[in-house]
Amino acid sequence: MNSKETSGVSKRLLAALSLRHLHYFATLSRVLHFRLAAEELALTASALSTSIKETERLIGAQLFIRKGHQVTLSEIGAAILPIAEHLLNTAGNAVADMVHISQERQQTIRIGLVPSVAHRILPKLQELQRQHADLRFDFIDLPTRALINDVRSAKVDFGIGAGDATAALPMHRLLVDELVVVVRQDDPLCAARSASWAQLDNRPVAHFLLGSVADLALGSPKAQEVIVKAAYRVSFTETLYSLIRAGFCVGIVPRLTAEGLLCNELTWLPIVKPRIQRDIVLFETSHGPRTPAVATCLAFLKAQACQAAEEPAADTSGAH
Repeated sequence: MNSKETSGVSKRLLAALSLRHLHYFATLSRVLHFRLAAEELALTASALSTSIKETERLIGAQLFIRKGHQVTLSEIGAAILPIAEHLLNTAGNAVADMVHISQERQQTIRIGLVPSVAHRILPKLQELQRQHADLRFDFIDLPTRALINDVRSAKVDFGIGAGDATAALPMHRLLVDELVVVVRQDDPLCAARSASWAQLDNRPVAHFLLGSVADLALGSPKAQEVIVKAAYRVSFTETLYSLIRAGFCVGIVPRLTAEGLLCNELTWLPIVKPRIQRDIVLFETSHGPRTPAVATCLAFLKAQACQAAEEPAADTSGAH
């Protein structure tokens, strides 16, 4: 089939295949049960079945394998699903954008970010908003791996998280992060203004269940030189800091997390020998910026990162 014929088929399919078809397909793909999916969609099971058969006819392939009440995605269905989800998310965001523009004269940019970078990134975005009063931001804070999935599926316009070469997305470095140790102000480690991994080897340590140590060590050959044996693994910063304040342990966290420390009883120190670092990057969609507003925001953040890279590095030695 030549390009002209392919284009003709695509146009006919676009005219016949609605967002409703794709919505029903994506819902059944998630639920994998016709009755339950139909209930969620406020349909009868037969109406859902008819829609799925029509979708399969239009696409020209079986999307689900049905064995009695068991439903599984076919190989082609599994391959099509992320494309359908991307299209649905893009369409949903586009409709919301049209409403914001028509009613509030504002253009929305949806940003996913790991929580530890918020105190560095949000002031920059507020500066951008002062320059462009028509911009508004929606934020969703996520671990890096979930954030990458949201960028791929177009739930967000771009993400800011720990660099991951396996993401298969365009990336642009914004910041460099490293592992540090959070201790009480009266901890003997404070006298040295830094800590080594050997010194921490015999101390009870806490770190986060998700992200943090695992993400920070991702792809770092130096990370193979140390083993962090956690006495406590927690989900929230407040719990980790409470454990340290109570004297149960010290905490290993990314420096960006420690920089947001709001507690006079605790401080943080660089961990040396070796220093383990990661890049904080912009994850962009492979399809390019969704709107000119998104393109403006991406260009602004990249320019800010370039300016920061040209500035002299701050002295990080010593307690903070």
